[in-house]
Amino acid sequence: MAAAGKATFNGAVVVGGNLTVNGTTTTVNSTTMTVDDPIITLGGDSAPGSDDNKDRGVEFRYHDGSAARIGFMGFDDSATAFTFLTAASNSSEVFSGTAAKLVAGELDISGDVAVGDDLSLDSDAAVLNFGADADVNLTHVADTGLLLNAAMVIQFRDSGLTIGSNADGDLDIVSDGTAVDSINIESAGGITLDAGTAGSGVIYEDDGTEMLRIHNSSSDVIVESKVSNKDIIFKVNDGGSSTEVARIDGDVSAFLMASGKELRFADSGEKISGDGTDLTLNSGADINLTATTDINVPANVGITFGDDAEKIEGDGTDLTVTGNNIKLTATADVVIPANVGITFGTGEKIEGDNTDLTITSGADIALTATADVNVPANVGMTFGDDGEKIEGDGTDLTIASSGVINLAAGGTTNQIKVTDGAILPITDDDVDLGSASYQFKNGYFDGTLEADAITIGGTAVSAGGASAGFAVAMAIAL
Repeated sequence: MAAAGKATFNGAVVVGGNLTVNGTTTTVNSTTMTVDDPIITLGGDSAPGSDDNKDRGVEFRYHDGSAARIGFMGFDDSATAFTFLTAASNSSEVFSGTAAKLVAGELDISGDVAVGDDLSLDSDAAVLNFGADADVNLTHVADTGLLLNAAMVIQFRDSGLTIGSNADGDLDIVSDGTAVDSINIESAGGITLDAGTAGSGVIYEDDGTEMLRIHNSSSDVIVESKVSNKDIIFKVNDGGSSTEVARIDGDVSAFLMASGKELRFADSGEKISGDGTDLTLNSGADINLTATTDINVPANVGITFGDDAEKIEGDGTDLTVTGNNIKLTATADVVIPANVGITFGTGEKIEGDNTDLTITSGADIALTATADVNVPANVGMTFGDDGEKIEGDGTDLTIASSGVINLAAGGTTNQIKVTDGAILPITDDDVDLGSASYQFKNGYFDGTLEADAITIGGTAVSAGGASAGFAVAMAIAL
C-alpha cells in the first residue's frame, strides 16, 4: 500500500515486517508502549563518522507541582559521562539542567566515583567496604562515630605514617620520619594529656625502650627515669649554645648542679654555686641556718672567715679557733660549761666548776690594765689555801697567813718576816729600820728596847749611864 498524503487508521494496525519511518518527527501517542527488543539504539541507524557534539538519551516531561519541566537521562557528550538532569533545557540536542537525585537499592561501580557534593549513607550502622575482599571497612556507629575494623590503620603519604590500634584499648600513632617534628601536635589553645590510671601516666620511649614516665601517686606528680643509673638532664639555650644547668643523677640518686651554675633564691643576691671543688653560698644580707638538731661539720674541716687566717675547725675531739684578734660580742653572757676551761698555749687555763674559778699557769700570770684591777669588798685573794689571804672590806686591807709573812725587796731574797707576835729580819743584822735620809717620826715601845748602840742627835749614848739612860728614854718618848 502506498499513499502520497496522510493516512489515518481508526483500528489496529499490524505490520508483519519491518517498519521504517523516514520522516523528521515520529510521535507515538499511546498510553502504553511495549518494545520486545531489549536494546534500543539511539543516535542513528549506522555508525557516526564524526562527533556531532549532541547528547544521547531520553528526554521526558514532568510537573514538579509548580511548573511543567523537562528531564533528561542519557549520555552527556561534552562530559563523556551518563547524566540525569531535572529542570533541564534542550538546545539543539545538548542538555543542561540540575543534576537529579538517584535512588537505588545498590550500586556496583567497578571504576572511579566522583561526587561533586555531599555523599550520605543514610542508615545507622552503614558500612563502607574497601578492597576486593572487603578486608578494610568503616562502620557507622550511631550517634558516636566511625569504626575502623580490627588492626587496620589510616595511612598518610605512605605506610610509614599511620594511625591505628594494635589491640583493644590501644591507639598507635606511628611515624617513620627522623625530623624533630615528625609527629607535630599543634593547638591554638591548650593541649591536655589525660592518663586515667595513676601508675601508667605519660611514657617517653626510644625504639620501644621506656626512658621516662610522668605519673602520679595520690595526686602527687612523679617524674621518673626508667633506665637504670641514667640521668634526667636540664639544659637551656644559653646564647645559642645548648648548656647543661643541672641533672638528677640516677647513679648516685642526687640532684647535681652543673659546674659553675647557680641555684638562686629570689634574685642573684642569694645563690648557691660550685665549681667542682668549692661550694659557694652568696647572700645579699644574712644567711640564716634553722635546724631542730645539730649542724655537723666533719672532723678536720673548718669554717673560714675572710680567708684561711680566720678559721674554726675541729678534729673530732678538740675545737680550734684561729685568727689575729678573736673578739666576742654578745648582749648577754658567754657561758662556758662547768669543768670546761679555756686554755692558753698548754699550761695556762681558766676553768670553773659552778662555784670556784681556777686560773692555772705554767709560769707567771700577768695582769695588764690601763686602770685598776678591782676585787670586790670582803672577797680575798688566797695563796695555796685559805691560810694565806689578802682581803679588803672597802676600808681596811688584811693580809693573813697561817704561818710567816715574808717580805722581799730589791730582789727575790726574803729580808723581813712577820710571825705570830714579831716582825723579824730573815738574817741577823741585815735590815735597817729607817735611814739617815728617811727617818721614822716617833717610836713607841711598851717593853724593852735592846740595841748595840744608840746615837741621839749624832752623840753616842754610853751604856750603863743613868743620865744616858734617862736621855734615851726621853728621846724615845718624844
